[in-house]
Amino acid sequence: DLCPVFKISPLVHPRDLDEILEGRGYEKEATTSVQSLNLNIFEISSTPQTGVAENACATWLEDYAKLQMMDDQEKRCFALILGQTAAMIFYLSLQENGKMVAAGLSILEGDHVGLYGLITDSDHRGKGIDKEMVVNVLCHARKFGANLAYLQVLLKNDSALRLYSRLGFRECYHYWYRTIQN
Repeated sequence: DLCPVFKISPLVHPRDLDEILEGRGYEKEATTSVQSLNLNIFEISSTPQTGVAENACATWLEDYAKLQMMDDQEKRCFALILGQTAAMIFYLSLQENGKMVAAGLSILEGDHVGLYGLITDSDHRGKGIDKEMVVNVLCHARKFGANLAYLQVLLKNDSALRLYSRLGFRECYHYWYRTIQN
């Protein structure tokens, strides 16, 4: 029993689809900002320390799944998706006392790099770890020819929005989902 889900963006057709769905009882969820950064003008003010690997080891996936609170099925699906990705993937992690405290990944396609699933353990937030991770992956991707970075962030994630703004990311557009419960 799957319920229909509609992604609404500026390119939606028909143009009034959002209003139609709202009128039929569909709820608006997960409003997201899509942002980009020109890496040719991105300046680095420090030497990042976050680990970046081009191959994920089993421990990275296990530790990342714990940080993201994935169940076994979500972890298996995530591993399958990563295994089927033809583009270059950079796996990010920051360890403290042998424990992963922050992680994420980025995917390089041509001269574009997308940042995905960045997360910091709740006990380590507010210490600059997120900034360190983002700066490091952007520097790494630039070495591989990336000229443009992009990411998606929920509008309710105020701390991430502030970080990305300070780093120079600029909003391209919003999207959200319309869902209905049976």
